[in-house]
Amino acid sequence: MVNVATSITMIVTPPTGGDFPTGTASFAYSKSRMLSKSVHRTLIISGANNQDVFPDDIQAAKVLYARVRGGSVVWHVTSADGLAQTIPCDDVFVLHSATRPVTGLAVSGTAEVELLLIGE
Repeated sequence: MVNVATSITMIVTPPTGGDFPTGTASFAYSKSRMLSKSVHRTLIISGANNQDVFPDDIQAAKVLYARVRGGSVVWHVTSADGLAQTIPCDDVFVLHSATRPVTGLAVSGTAEVELLLIGE
């Protein structure tokens, strides 16, 4: 079993001046859950063709963390209900989904990607 504990806090403070809004915005998220499998790997992505990166030993990923370095990629995410999404990313990609887990994952672009998938 893998204990997934996530805590994210973001505080946005705009620049000061007459043309900028005043005040700050904040967002906080904290979640913990137990899942049975995890896969962590570093990938070198190069090219426009989709590269399947979903591991064989996970059937349904409920948590996905990806860090993109040195370029940008496009994620092609398929959920358990068959819906597919295309998501561009050049920094960090975080996805948590308990009710519609990821069942397919491909990536295209040019970058080094550190990928962590956790699920069942």
